[in-house]
Amino acid sequence: MDRRQRIGSRTPLACDACRRSKTKCSGTRPSCRRCARRKTSCSWPPPLQLLPGTPESSLSSHSPCRSLHTNTIRADATSASAPFPASVSAGYPEQLLGIFFARHHDVEFCSFLHKPSTTMAALHRESPFLAAAIASLAAVYGSTSDAEIYTDRAAVLGRSLSDQPSLTTIQGFLILAVRQLVAWRDLKAWMHAGTAIRMAQALQLGREEASKIRFTPRQRETRRRTFWACFVVDRLISFACHHRFALDLGLSSSPLTPRVRLPCSDNAFAFDEPDTGPAIDEILSVSMSLTLQTSPPRSLSRLSIAPFYIAMVQLWGDMALLHVNGGRRQMIHLPTDPASPFVQASAAIAGFMDQLPSALKWSPENYRLHQMTGQAAAFVHFNFLLHHARCVMHHEYLPQLDMQYYAPLDELVVLDAAGLPPNYINKPLIDSCVHAINTITEMVTVLSQESQESQESQESQESQESHESHNGSTYLQTTVAGNALMTAAAVHLWIVYTQTCDRCPKHVARANFRQLLTVIESWEAQWPVAAAWAQTLGMLYKLYEFSYGTEPVPEFISWEVDDRPDGAGDDAEASESGLSYDADPESIGQCLHDKVRGILAHPLHPPDVKRKNLRAFSQTLWQNLWGSTLFGELGGFGLDMDNCMF
Repeated sequence: MDRRQRIGSRTPLACDACRRSKTKCSGTRPSCRRCARRKTSCSWPPPLQLLPGTPESSLSSHSPCRSLHTNTIRADATSASAPFPASVSAGYPEQLLGIFFARHHDVEFCSFLHKPSTTMAALHRESPFLAAAIASLAAVYGSTSDAEIYTDRAAVLGRSLSDQPSLTTIQGFLILAVRQLVAWRDLKAWMHAGTAIRMAQALQLGREEASKIRFTPRQRETRRRTFWACFVVDRLISFACHHRFALDLGLSSSPLTPRVRLPCSDNAFAFDEPDTGPAIDEILSVSMSLTLQTSPPRSLSRLSIAPFYIAMVQLWGDMALLHVNGGRRQMIHLPTDPASPFVQASAAIAGFMDQLPSALKWSPENYRLHQMTGQAAAFVHFNFLLHHARCVMHHEYLPQLDMQYYAPLDELVVLDAAGLPPNYINKPLIDSCVHAINTITEMVTVLSQESQESQESQESQESQESHESHNGSTYLQTTVAGNALMTAAAVHLWIVYTQTCDRCPKHVARANFRQLLTVIESWEAQWPVAAAWAQTLGMLYKLYEFSYGTEPVPEFISWEVDDRPDGAGDDAEASESGLSYDADPESIGQCLHDKVRGILAHPLHPPDVKRKNLRAFSQTLWQNLWGSTLFGELGGFGLDMDNCMF
């Protein structure tokens, strides 16, 4: 059978078990091939029903967006000129727009829409593609089936515009990229983001002089914000997909720094004032602290948080790129060498952090302050980026305890590119990493508590709409926060299995890990990618359990895996095209450090691929290489870290 025939036979509907595990379903009923082989029950989602009109009073009052009639939308899905079916109530599209503003507009998209003049009706008239993209992302918080229909509609509209660059088309592709990322379709997310970036380059959005003459103040500011949205989305999606950045601007001193100015204040944008935002070098320069004190137009109250947020995205990206490009195994400089890119990026982050206005630093009091000013989302995610930047590469230098068992055969120990063994200890680096993940955990605790209190207060309310923008979960469930929570949870696991000092209590680290994992798992109903993140942390937990002797006969040694992962459909086809997710056991390092990195670096791999890789990782651990008798000869685990100041 040729490849075209294989692609054409894609299963239109998967059973519930295959859908949950994101594996390929044969589609045979009453039991698919996978469930029959595993001797498990095989259930199927109910067929779509032609429902009569449902009055708004019968819809859930606790859902941020009311469910639409799926069959009606699907009937209109082929209409390229109408992103919303005629049967939709007039208020529903505007409600979706409000959810988009509350959850994503300020985080990934640099507030590129002019809020006072933006309505869904106006967007529909100007760009049905942009309207459908917004609906596809916002609808996931109400009805995932509606979100899929809007996503398909936006994809059809986007394909017809792929060679027609415009601001609204760029914005639509950026939104669709984030939508595909949270749906665990990483290849589609990567491609949509790349399309938006190419269009931005075609329109010269990165050149300030290109917009000085022909455009109004609002148009110029929209161009700036759309460019920076490309910059932010590129870095977030590239990191999630473990790819290099398409807009790799390097360190802040690089001559490739874009010439476009940063966004002006939100008030100036709203009132169409010809205000010019600062250059990114002004925000990142050492003299910024003096500028803030001596020049009122550059004060935080005049600038808003957006310029600082974008500058932090650049600093975070500089550090995250080191992790994506191979981590410490590829670093030829010592982590204390001033010539090291890691040291330079760390110094830039530390200097930026030291000169920040006190109101930008995380504290529950500052959080409440920025809630009053309407900038809580930018404040929260600025701090998630700041503290994730202080651990995203640092955690690769956390020493594991397995190296003592390689002492009989030192030739098996593979040094990193700088000549350091995997158990190298740098106490200041460890201190910085642990402090960062503790701050991230504190932020999650504060936001989760606020979300719980808000939910309890809403039980007596008729609608949740008025509380949407003030709910802590709104700020917590984002791609920025998801990246930070993954790294923080991994470091908490490291503390559980390696630390013995009083300043690193294992029970606290274990509770923190469980809290972060629970938060991520709570997103799964709306974000399939959260299941990928939770599975990755589960794999890491199993690896630690096996590595440190608490699970001598792990279940994953005998795991049965399907022949081919499906991911979200397109990923499986990509595998047929030559892309391989499977780890090569011969290329895997013997040290636990390499196994941990191998799991954390690829959280979006399909589940069966993760299982295959974990099984391959376990086969090269010291337990399998030398047998269980070595553990008894060398004694128990332990690492003296009592002098670490956490």
